[in-house]
Amino acid sequence: MYQRSTWPDAAELYRAQRDTIAGVIGAFDGDPDGVAVPACPAWTVAELTAHLAGTPAALLERSYPGDDAVSWVAGHVAARRGRSATDNLAEWDEVGPGYDRLLGKNEEAWGSLLYDAIAHEHDLREALDLPGGRDGAAIDYAVDRALAQVDAKATAAGAGVLRITAGERSWEVGTGEATATLSAPTPWELMRLLGSRRSERQVRAAITGDADLWLAVLPWGTPDRDSTG
Repeated sequence: MYQRSTWPDAAELYRAQRDTIAGVIGAFDGDPDGVAVPACPAWTVAELTAHLAGTPAALLERSYPGDDAVSWVAGHVAARRGRSATDNLAEWDEVGPGYDRLLGKNEEAWGSLLYDAIAHEHDLREALDLPGGRDGAAIDYAVDRALAQVDAKATAAGAGVLRITAGERSWEVGTGEATATLSAPTPWELMRLLGSRRSERQVRAAITGDADLWLAVLPWGTPDRDSTG
């Protein structure tokens, strides 16, 4: 069974993600607002930043997703239709410190938006063709949270143990006997693979052992869309 790390700096990481994403968008040569984000096929850059601002704003107002998280998030994006990415980033800067305080009090409960911001940084980098930021504390945090989620799903499903390697690092998730190994070249690639950013074909290719069993546990994206971003 996987044991999570502790993250006393979660609020600092979330603040840094706001700055990093603003920097990525600011580095784009052109108007980013209407650029499609392939990893979020229903969204443009403006809409993705509406989500990044709107979700913490809603949570701080004690609006929670309930049983239909997709519609809840879509409502935040719709409410900001017509606004630019710059407008949305300004709102995110306004509401961010309030969410930082929640993270500082209870990272386990509130860390999903930190993970979300890290994942979306690289969605934006792919969309704007501005790769970078593929190591460091943010990536380590995202890998840690993703491994914990897969561990919980694997244990609930009785899938056994999945041995995972990323470069020179290794982990195990699940309980019982080992049933497969998953290999990624780097922690960044592992983060993307465990974060629904790789196709079924790509996830299957990373697994040695009972791939069918683990494809029922691991997240993966649109099956006909391979991705390297």
